[in-house]
Amino acid sequence: FFWLALLDYCTDISVVNRAETLLEDGLRLWLVTLVSSRLTTMGPSLRNMLPRLEAILRSGLEPHLSLKVLQFNAILLGPQVVEPLALVLRDMLLNLTNCIHSEQAGGGDTAMDDDDRSKGTDRGVTTTRDAVAALSFADGLMQMFPDLGLSICSPAISKVMA
Repeated sequence: FFWLALLDYCTDISVVNRAETLLEDGLRLWLVTLVSSRLTTMGPSLRNMLPRLEAILRSGLEPHLSLKVLQFNAILLGPQVVEPLALVLRDMLLNLTNCIHSEQAGGGDTAMDDDDRSKGTDRGVTTTRDAVAALSFADGLMQMFPDLGLSICSPAISKVMA
C-alpha cells in the first residue's frame, strides 16, 4: 500500500516543520483510509500506525482531526485502542473544553477573543471547533464503550455542565 508510506510521512511530527505543513492533510488521508478500509486487509497496518496517533494526541496538534482518527480506529479495532490513552484523553478533553467553561463563567483564566479562540493551558490556544470535536468524541466514546467512555469523559462533561 503506497499510501501508507505517504501517511507515515505526513504524520511524522518528529520532523521539524512537518506538523505545521502536512499534519492536517495527513490526518485527513488517515480518516479516508479508515473509512474506506477493510479490517481483514488493513487491520495490521492500522495497528502499526497507533503509536504515531498516540504521539500526535500527546502533542495536542490538530485535535479536531486526531480525535476523529482515534474514534474511527476504536470503531474498527475496539476499546483496546483507547484504553492506554485514558489519562491523556481525559486531560486533553478538559483542556479542549476550557473555552466553553470560561465563556459560561464569564472569565476565569481563559478569555474568548473575537476570533473564536481562547488561551488554553497547554498548547496556548483552544478553539470552539476543538471543543466541539472534544464533545463529539466524548459522545461517540460513551456510546461505543459506556464504562470506558464515562471514566475518560466525565471530568470534561461535568466541567462544561457546571
